[in-house]
Amino acid sequence: MKTAFFSVLFFLFIFSAPSQAQQETFNKRFHLGFPVTVFASVIATDSCYYVTGIVADTIHPYETGALFAKFSLEGEPVLVKTITDTLNSFETWYGNLEWVGEGEMMVSGYGHDTTMNALLIKYNTQGDPVAVNKFQSIESPGDPFIIAYDWEKANSPDSSLYLFNWIGDANNSSNAELSVIKASKEGRVIWQKKYSSNLWDRAICCTKINDQIIFGALRQNINIVDQNYVSRDYLFAIDSAGQVLWQYQTPGSELRHGATALAPAGDGGLVVASGQGEEFYINPSRNGLRWHSGLIYKLDAQRQVEWEVAFNEPFPTINLTRLNKLIKISDGSGYVAAGHLFMEYPDTVGKDINGWIVKVSEQGDSLWSRYLRFFTQSPNWMLMHFLYDLKETSDGGF
Repeated sequence: MKTAFFSVLFFLFIFSAPSQAQQETFNKRFHLGFPVTVFASVIATDSCYYVTGIVADTIHPYETGALFAKFSLEGEPVLVKTITDTLNSFETWYGNLEWVGEGEMMVSGYGHDTTMNALLIKYNTQGDPVAVNKFQSIESPGDPFIIAYDWEKANSPDSSLYLFNWIGDANNSSNAELSVIKASKEGRVIWQKKYSSNLWDRAICCTKINDQIIFGALRQNINIVDQNYVSRDYLFAIDSAGQVLWQYQTPGSELRHGATALAPAGDGGLVVASGQGEEFYINPSRNGLRWHSGLIYKLDAQRQVEWEVAFNEPFPTINLTRLNKLIKISDGSGYVAAGHLFMEYPDTVGKDINGWIVKVSEQGDSLWSRYLRFFTQSPNWMLMHFLYDLKETSDGGF
């Protein structure tokens, strides 16, 4: 690896819940010999942490590559492996690393070779790629754009997999669509279907409740208007044949950031992370959207809102304030979500992007909100701390 010009700062941290503040925590910065290193997903075990993400080399000819790393419980790297190539890219930006079998884990993403592909990469615990499966869009070759934002394993004997994809529209370049690919555990496509509307849809996440695969997305009208925006959380569930079982979307009168994370409630309900925003003036012919708060709510089994809690932070926030991951805590104390918070500090020039963790009870009470960062505040968002994934550790931390 050649010498880099700079390093972009991304982090691995372990955070203890407030009730267990005596336990060891860490917040460490790594670049692992690459100019750019991003940790996007983690699996926590009793003996180590497995991490995936991306690496990038500013030195030609290498493309962006996939990262696999193993860390000790003290946060020290034990092994680091990458999938890189001079012609093909492998980009696993998303927080969906999960076990898929004994000693094997899987993560999704996207890549480029002669065209764009959705990726599903299977690793063993030594970071060796057991399989690198590529999937083309149902709209290809007219519009090859495809990103596999998330994946889920079916509750079926054949261990089939579902990839949730953001795709382009070959008939309308200003539109964006959703697709689902059902694949065998070996990576063979069983079917691929598009779930379209006349609005701009963006795939984000998926989960399962019993035999239903549930998908969370963002639905906006930004492809057809420049003012008077609609921005909704959009959720739908399918059966094993890809037939839609139900759909849910938030009211058009509320500007929402999309269903950014999902967590089954255990009683047939579903807990959803999202955000609230506002439309703002840019010029006489165009407005913009910005997101100022986090939101967590619960839908019951009939998709009725059971409770909702907003996290409106004391500092002004703009742009991409977002909750990226949501988990149900094993001790029954509630749900924890993680993301990032864009902040401007009153009466100073300070602006930065903090890691952000919030907790709600199972009844929807706001319990706490924490900001996390490695650095001191800076004037122009030059230093950033994003939290893409969140897992519970055996000692009660995250």
